[in-house]
Amino acid sequence: MNKWLKRIGVGLGLVAGVLVLAAAGVWTYGGWLDTRTLTAPSAVKAWVQAAPNPELVARGAHLATAITKCVDCHGDDLGGTKFIEDPALGNVTASNLTTGKGGKIASYDDAALVRLLRHGIKADGTPALVMPSDEYTHLADDDLAAIIAYVRSVPAVDRELPAKNLKLVARGLLTGRVIRHPYDAIDHAATAPATMPVGETVEYGTYIATVGGCIGCHGEDHPARAMHDTFYLQSG
Repeated sequence: MNKWLKRIGVGLGLVAGVLVLAAAGVWTYGGWLDTRTLTAPSAVKAWVQAAPNPELVARGAHLATAITKCVDCHGDDLGGTKFIEDPALGNVTASNLTTGKGGKIASYDDAALVRLLRHGIKADGTPALVMPSDEYTHLADDDLAAIIAYVRSVPAVDRELPAKNLKLVARGLLTGRVIRHPYDAIDHAATAPATMPVGETVEYGTYIATVGGCIGCHGEDHPARAMHDTFYLQSG
């Protein structure tokens, strides 16, 4: 009996050791995935709007509110929100995009905003998490410029948010690629169109459904594709 108890104890100890090593591996690799330094494309288009015109800002406001839905995560005032706050997952915030206290916009020139929106790379070179840059990468140049102009036009909001803190479960999801950084899903060599003419066309409906996230969830060949295209033609 004592011999079997000893063997069981040794076996349980080995299992516990394996679990500890696995958890340590997940913690380390998941953390590395989220803090690795990424390579940005060698040439990044940027637009400097010294005095953005009202039409450009209005177009950017429409896109950020109704299509790309930046406000859903960053708040109606773009002052940022606590996007995820969970004991198992940790904390993930949608940044304060204003010039107020705690705001991040001062860290981004136009080229850095393009890298963030189109390539999923933050100003410090690490990957953006959750933000759908894999959809925004398809934004036409003029629409991307409009969103940048709008973001730079919003009033300052003083709101300081906690730093991102990924717990073991979140790091495990990254390690298993259950969730991925958008950077890893983007074709960084692809080029977006300079403009996308607004109109009641399949091309424009597909464009809006793509940058607005419909295709990202439902897929390019979803049977409701035509319905989505028609709906967004009316709102885009």
